[in-house]
Amino acid sequence: MQKTKFPFNFLISVFNSIILILYLINFDLPEGSRLFYIILFITLISFVSIFKIKFENILFKVINSFQLPIFTIIIVFFLFELIYFINPNIFPPDLRIWINKEGKNVEVIEYLDTSPFVKFKPNVKVRIRFYRGTTEQFQYSWITDSKGFKNKNSIAKLSTVDVVAIGDSFTEGMGVSIDDTLPSILSSKGYLTYNLGVQGYSPSQMQGSLEKYGIDLKPKFIVALYTMNTYDREKFYFDEKNISYTGGVGDIEAAQINPEIRNQSKFIFSALWLMTKNLRRIVIKRFKYSSIELVDKKFEPYKDVAIISNYNSFPKDTRSWSATLKAFRDINKISNQIGAKFILLYVPGRTVVYYERAMGKKIPKNVFNESNLLENFALKNNIIYIDPTYKLVNYVNNLPNNFTLKSLPYLEIDGHMNRIGYEIISEAIIAKLN
Repeated sequence: MQKTKFPFNFLISVFNSIILILYLINFDLPEGSRLFYIILFITLISFVSIFKIKFENILFKVINSFQLPIFTIIIVFFLFELIYFINPNIFPPDLRIWINKEGKNVEVIEYLDTSPFVKFKPNVKVRIRFYRGTTEQFQYSWITDSKGFKNKNSIAKLSTVDVVAIGDSFTEGMGVSIDDTLPSILSSKGYLTYNLGVQGYSPSQMQGSLEKYGIDLKPKFIVALYTMNTYDREKFYFDEKNISYTGGVGDIEAAQINPEIRNQSKFIFSALWLMTKNLRRIVIKRFKYSSIELVDKKFEPYKDVAIISNYNSFPKDTRSWSATLKAFRDINKISNQIGAKFILLYVPGRTVVYYERAMGKKIPKNVFNESNLLENFALKNNIIYIDPTYKLVNYVNNLPNNFTLKSLPYLEIDGHMNRIGYEIISEAIIAKLN
């Protein structure tokens, strides 16, 4: 019996080792991925098993016992690859979005000589990187307009608009369809708005995009969305010869110039790892915040609201803060020159908006230091200022006890706003437009 059993285990171990080594050589996720080290460990186990097959040591018996399950998993994924080759549509879209058999990144970034330095190309498909929820919870891709921004074709064709919106991913509308962005909502309510928002933009980049693309649209209003802590991005633009692009556009730009940083995987096994990232996140978050007690248990997925308890939003990098205020001062000058009114809107983070309902406590005053500084700045410079924090907080606090997560003003997994949040903000803006 031993003689017939030995070759079988030996062959399985050899097969597993060869396949796993080939997978590591052709590893299709970014360098440093935890999956690489997990597979490396399993490969070493299989490799050791080849030479220790005759040993009666309990440790090696355990190692050998893993070889058949590993072999089975490999065969299953071989079959999946074959099925995907025949008919990819059999697999759910939540898995398919993480697969790119070509194994390369599509070039969607274009570079400019001056601020904003980088943006998306016209008429290209932009795909958001990293896991941010299922395809129902987050829209990962959209097509840019003729200038390279996130607008409906009907708006992109206009020579003049009522409002030009500038900002980062909240202005762009990361994670929602073009119809559900703040600029599109304003347009649907009778205030034609062109969206110049780009994920990851700093205030000086907002100014640059306005100068290059917004002034010619002759807007009556310029609305800048300032996201909590965005001032810190300015430090990456002090030296124009050594710029590091920030946020989402920076991630996509890095992937474009470095093929090793991939949006997607070539193999289904790797795609499954990417797709299930949220499950691992939940486990880590529950462990990290296990001691936090929530008043409203519906907010269990958002236990990180607790960090607000000791948070002080006062700007720590004074040089970046000064650069931010300078950018808004310059935007205000541009507004005055073209006869438009400048509206500066502060966008709070999800943790701030959910804090009171989740924790049963008032938001600490230190959270508002940054907004208070911007409000005083706006008052001195005759800029219209909006902080919709308590509009959003009151909406959340007044939801019925049986509310669902989809009723909240932010996306379920990702920290950007959904249509509900943008609707609330649009009402605050329209109140200033009339």
